[in-house]
Amino acid sequence: MLLDPKAKEKADVLDAGGYRYDYVHFTYVNKSRKALFSHLFVNDHSAEELEACIINLIPKPVWQFFVRKPLHPSVRQYMETVYD
Repeated sequence: MLLDPKAKEKADVLDAGGYRYDYVHFTYVNKSRKALFSHLFVNDHSAEELEACIINLIPKPVWQFFVRKPLHPSVRQYMETVYD
């Protein structure tokens, strides 16, 4: 679902980090780490930047969203409900 020429490289990084693509919400999700990348965020960043986000992710009891623009609170709440 990635749209840029480096799609395979980015998909490999996300897969190695335990992220799975959700075709309904167009996101990469790792439920065990409570982290989500939007496909737009992924398209905007290099594989190296995505890998840095994954490596530097500090485990938290709340969901962490890597998105282009901050989520509206109601959208955030909906996404947390979907993946919890």
